[in-house]
Amino acid sequence: MRIFVLLSRVPYPLEKGDKLRAFHQIKELSGNNEIILCALNPMSKLDKQRAFRELQPYCQSINFIDLPWHGIIWNMAIALFKGIPMQSGYFYSRRAKRKIILLLNEYKPEHVYCQLVRTAEYFIKSDLPKTIDYQDVFSYGLKRRCEKTGFLLKPFFRMEYKRLLKYESKVFDSFDNKTIISLPDRRLIEHPQKEKIHIVPNGVDHGFFSPMEGKRSMSWCLQVIWLIPQMLTRPIS
Repeated sequence: MRIFVLLSRVPYPLEKGDKLRAFHQIKELSGNNEIILCALNPMSKLDKQRAFRELQPYCQSINFIDLPWHGIIWNMAIALFKGIPMQSGYFYSRRAKRKIILLLNEYKPEHVYCQLVRTAEYFIKSDLPKTIDYQDVFSYGLKRRCEKTGFLLKPFFRMEYKRLLKYESKVFDSFDNKTIISLPDRRLIEHPQKEKIHIVPNGVDHGFFSPMEGKRSMSWCLQVIWLIPQMLTRPIS
């Protein structure tokens, strides 16, 4: 099967969760499918050549679409008046849509895979067979942020929360297949048929992470005891 994969960010380097998930899903899918990759690149300093080299073994076609800052601001303003989430506006671009249509006409994919609701706007009205990977429930994250933020920003976060809540249900109805990372995340989706969302958890690369045989010793235990406070106090990037 020829699959068109649309991502909100280039899945390399592998320093963020959505990139890791996308990279390894592409790697696995490429075993029995042709992958046409289209990755948006919003205002990011990216080593495109290195990213291309890392992705090339798994993709028939690799396409990066830059989203300049001035376009992002304009598209977020449009999203504000259209009533869709600002996150959707941040990643949506008419220029990018035109390039995506050209790629679809060239490669004629049999299925479309969109990662995150951020990319759903490009295909929400498309008749192509398509899958959306919610991955996380963005609306719940906004709800928690709204509860903790100051009174000046609270109205903005409340607005975005309500828009995301509505948009996540709209995406559910517009896509043929839906996936998410975990059962607790699926329970947070506000849709009466949310049980139809397939749970696809993140895995472990057993080729890279493998058990090591060895005798336990006091020195090993002391090393672990020393490492624990170091890990707990390390700043989160």
